[in-house]
Amino acid sequence: MLEGWMLIRDLLHSLISHPSIAGTEEEKNFGIYLHEYTSSLPCWEEVEAWKDGAGRVSILAFRKGLSPSCVLFLGHYDTVGVEDYPEKEMAFDPERAKKWILSAPDVPDEIRQGLEKGQWSAGRGSLDMKAGIAAQFSFVLHHCPPEATLLFLWVPDEEQDSAGARFAFPLLYRFLQRRSLHLKWVIKSDFTHKKGAVYTGSTGKCLLNAYIRTKSGHVADGEKVQNALSLGGKLIWHTAQTAPRGLSLTPLYLDIFSPGYSVQIPFECWIYLNMLFFRKGLKENIEAVKTALSRRFGEDFLHWVEMERKVPAEGSLREKALFAIQKNCDREGIHFFFSPPYYSPISTPEDSPVWRILRRVLRRMRKETRIPWRIYPVYPHISDLSFFQHRDENWEYFIRYCPVQWEPVWEGEIPAVTVLGPYGYGAHSARECVDVMYSLHVLPQLYRNLIERAQREGFL
Repeated sequence: MLEGWMLIRDLLHSLISHPSIAGTEEEKNFGIYLHEYTSSLPCWEEVEAWKDGAGRVSILAFRKGLSPSCVLFLGHYDTVGVEDYPEKEMAFDPERAKKWILSAPDVPDEIRQGLEKGQWSAGRGSLDMKAGIAAQFSFVLHHCPPEATLLFLWVPDEEQDSAGARFAFPLLYRFLQRRSLHLKWVIKSDFTHKKGAVYTGSTGKCLLNAYIRTKSGHVADGEKVQNALSLGGKLIWHTAQTAPRGLSLTPLYLDIFSPGYSVQIPFECWIYLNMLFFRKGLKENIEAVKTALSRRFGEDFLHWVEMERKVPAEGSLREKALFAIQKNCDREGIHFFFSPPYYSPISTPEDSPVWRILRRVLRRMRKETRIPWRIYPVYPHISDLSFFQHRDENWEYFIRYCPVQWEPVWEGEIPAVTVLGPYGYGAHSARECVDVMYSLHVLPQLYRNLIERAQREGFL
């Protein structure tokens, strides 16, 4: 078994060494590489590769069992960029990335000791989420119950617009219909910074945009003229101070549309903020933000833009949304709207069989592994699981203020979703690294225990 684990660690390092930065040719090449590797294994009934209009590949691997009820293991293979590394090549070399992290003086003791002992691996994608894909391969090759019917789907572009998932899910739905399969449970092997964490839901997300328009003027006019850039700064500060509890608003982008230096006061400004929500609905959160901002800027200066005619959602979604707003908003003020991507908050009911299965298996695993396994109701990051949500009370409110066409893609109903993936440190940073013993050895055993328990209880 240890030899098998070492081979899986070698696979992880191979996955890391093949770049797959979202939006690059490397992402396309990685999909081809992953499809070729998957197809070379004898454990599948069928392997399919689905290429989207951008040339990116989604891979579906099917393992036939005795029951038409099945579990889908979901993952993405794209990564964020590597500009934060001293050298690009270091990001894809686990040994060099490890040495660079160890050279830092403030690395936590657990991570430092794990890297020094070879129990942790480093590099871009090591945690998010190539270790998750490697854990899935470890499960299917060394721990998989022979009677289980399983699907594995790996998609690109999760780190940008989730175009991979939105393209692949309708094809997955048709595959299930063709095979007369019943999808009962989706397990996303995405990362966590909490060892032993299991999540039974995923947070919702959209982008809250503000297009600010004022009158133009000379810089010498100073405070006599409203400055769009100054208003943008105040808006960012006030949204951070007044966001209701349970709502996260993080500024991601600011543009004043200026090609260079100018003594003209900025009269246009575009901002969008990353908006995460779960416990409260989108409308309830936004109404609280509206009330707070109206007290600061005045109700007449704030405009929530509704457009009946939507712009087709092809190409650059956020820019198309802005252009539609600019064309239709020529008065002064702060014009609010939503832009994609939109992620629905999704959860598994606590009275579902999966919660019962998780509780029983994790109770046993705590004793066997001494790991503090714990169930949390919501994954604190976005995930492609959101696109499995067919009914969403927030949807009508989102499209009301979104000028871009953006439609749900899933046609079925999934009773249970879970995020259960590798544990590590520093996702999306140059210190990204992963606990390989936990992620590639313990985690696949947990997958097996969950599937076997679900079979015994008649859920699968």
